[in-house]
Amino acid sequence: MALKNYYIILGVPATASQEDIKQAYRRLAKQFHPDINPGDQYIEERFKEISEAYTTLSDEELRRKYDMKFLYARNAESSQRTGAERKARPRYRRKPDAPLTRREKRAIFIMLTAGISFVTFMAVMSFFIPEYDEAETLRQILAHDKFHPRTDNHNNARTPLITTSDSPYEAYFGGDVDSEDSRGNISVENNLTHAAVVCLVEAREPHRTIRNEYIEPGGTYRFTAIPAGTYYIKAYFGNIWQPLKKMHDGTVTGGFEKESGFFKSDDPKNLYHISQDISGDNLVYRNYEILLSKVFDDKKREISPEEFFRK
Repeated sequence: MALKNYYIILGVPATASQEDIKQAYRRLAKQFHPDINPGDQYIEERFKEISEAYTTLSDEELRRKYDMKFLYARNAESSQRTGAERKARPRYRRKPDAPLTRREKRAIFIMLTAGISFVTFMAVMSFFIPEYDEAETLRQILAHDKFHPRTDNHNNARTPLITTSDSPYEAYFGGDVDSEDSRGNISVENNLTHAAVVCLVEAREPHRTIRNEYIEPGGTYRFTAIPAGTYYIKAYFGNIWQPLKKMHDGTVTGGFEKESGFFKSDDPKNLYHISQDISGDNLVYRNYEILLSKVFDDKKREISPEEFFRK
C-alpha cells in the first residue's frame, strides 16, 4: 500500500511550520467537517484523511518518523523506476577514439549556433524590457480594482474576490480560537441583500472576538469547533468590499464601500451556550441557527464602529 502524502492532503510544503500546518487544518476542517455536510461519504473520508494528516504532522516526533518513512519510500520507488528504465534503455556505445561523422559535426554546430543566438537575443532584449517590480505592479492592480473581478448578483457591482468563510479581520482580532473536540456549532444564514462580516464574541469580559467570517448575501456559514462557553454575535453590514479601505483610525484594513451599519445581538435570550455532555452512550451538544435579518432589523442593537472593533 502506497504511503499517503500528508503534506499534499493538507496543501502545505514539506518545509511548512507548525503554524502553517495548523492554519491549513483549520481551513480544511471548516470546508470538510461532517457536521456541515451530513451523510456525504466522500466528505467523511476526506475529513478522516485531513485529521490523520494533521495528527501526524502536528506532533514533532510523529512527523520526524513520517518524514523518514516517506523519504525511504520515495527513494525506493525512484530506485525501482530507474532500474527498470536502465534495463529497458537500449545501449549504444561509440567506439573509443573514433572520428566524428559528418552528421555528428553538423549536429554540434547547430547546437552551438542556437545557444549563441539565444544568449545574444536575451542580452539585446534586456535593454528594451523594463525591470519588473512586483510590489509596484501589485499596487497598481489593487488601485484599479482589477484583481479577481466578479459580479455581485445582489447589487450588480464589480467587487474584489472575497467569499463566504473568509476572515477579513484575522490580522486585527487574531487567529481563530477553536477546540477540536467540540461538536457544538452555530449556523448563520444571511437572508439579506447586504453582505456581512459576522463576529463570534465571548459574552464574559473582556468580550474577546474569537472568530470573524465574511458571509455573502444569501450565503450560510457554520461556526464549528467552538470552545465551551457563552457567546453573542456582532455584525458589520454593507456592499462592495474594498480590501484597502482604512477603518478605526487606520488600524483596520478592509471595509464596505456602501455601509449599512454595525449591530450586535447580546440580549440574554440571544446568547449561545456551547457545551457538551455524555448522556448514557450519547454525546449531547447544542446547535444554533441565526437569521441575520433578525439582527439587522433590530435597530435598538445598532452600535458604533468603535464598539464593533473593540477587542
